[in-house]
Amino acid sequence: MDIKKYLQEKKEIVDLALEKYFPNQPNSIEGEVFPASLHKAIRYSLFAGGKRIRPILSMAAFESVGEREIRFFLFPVL
Repeated sequence: MDIKKYLQEKKEIVDLALEKYFPNQPNSIEGEVFPASLHKAIRYSLFAGGKRIRPILSMAAFESVGEREIRFFLFPVL
């Protein structure tokens, strides 16, 4: 497999997981609204470039031992 293609595919998986846990709009937690300024800072940090290699390496290690169900282990990697 082409390494650029592999990295792009895994980056998309990580980005989707990040978007799931940190959507554009802050969620309420137990009736309290997550502070917008904190939510914005978290998203800025998470979605800045260069933050995908560690999760991608973890996925590659996971796959190297024969596992394929990455969705079960993505949250701890993020």
